[in-house]
Amino acid sequence: MLHLMHSILALTLDYSIGTCGPNGALTPIPGSPFPAGYDPRSVAVDPTAKFVYVANFDSNNISAYSIGSDGALTPVSGSPFSAGLGPISVAVNPMGKFAYVANIDSNHILAYGIDPNGALTPLPGSRFAARVKPSTVAITRLMHLARDETENATR
Repeated sequence: MLHLMHSILALTLDYSIGTCGPNGALTPIPGSPFPAGYDPRSVAVDPTAKFVYVANFDSNNISAYSIGSDGALTPVSGSPFSAGLGPISVAVNPMGKFAYVANIDSNHILAYGIDPNGALTPLPGSRFAARVKPSTVAITRLMHLARDETENATR
């Protein structure tokens, strides 16, 4: 998926033949682009490929969508979900139960529970302070990392 100014462009490629299509072209999914918040910066798909989450930097929120069998995106009930100032990166844990958002302008990481319908619920006490402007959040099976603008990693 690629992002445009205020929308998400959903594309597909043909895995059965191992290419992106003729001359490397991607095929837009019907209905694409899909509306998003202002200045979408990061996209994360849950491990089951049922939901997609978008960090909307200037809207200070997270858009959540369910992914249809044809790849079309439908907003999850309650979406968009409130975030801190300047959400710049979103990641989903390998089990698909939690999402984490780096908020560069409020210097913290937020954690959310992912409901069975894809909705985000803030976890109590989840406003984790970052050192300086967290710009990326990434998750492995063993740890959660946030990288700040000074290239320091925090656990």
